[in-house]
Amino acid sequence: MRIEARNQAVVGWLLLLGLLAAPAGAAARLTDRPYRALALSAILAVLEMWASLAASYTVPKLPLSFAIMAAATVVYAATFFVRRPAGPTRLRLHSAATGI
Repeated sequence: MRIEARNQAVVGWLLLLGLLAAPAGAAARLTDRPYRALALSAILAVLEMWASLAASYTVPKLPLSFAIMAAATVVYAATFFVRRPAGPTRLRLHSAATGI
């Protein structure tokens, strides 16, 4: 295997990891419910991919891999400015042993 092919594989794995981790992290910051976070993560990943493709098409010198990771980073960073909606308070589990 040539060195260039190995480098391309590494870049591919990093992109895959970024497309798995960034949308999932953003979704986890936006909701407490696991199934909603799963759906939101998939939606965010698809939207990030389409936004990256559009940006890379619009600016031909912009590498697609950079556009993908930039979009994922922007979406994740934006979640720090969005407030999670206040839901019902979490229930504490009562233990029979402690009586709490």
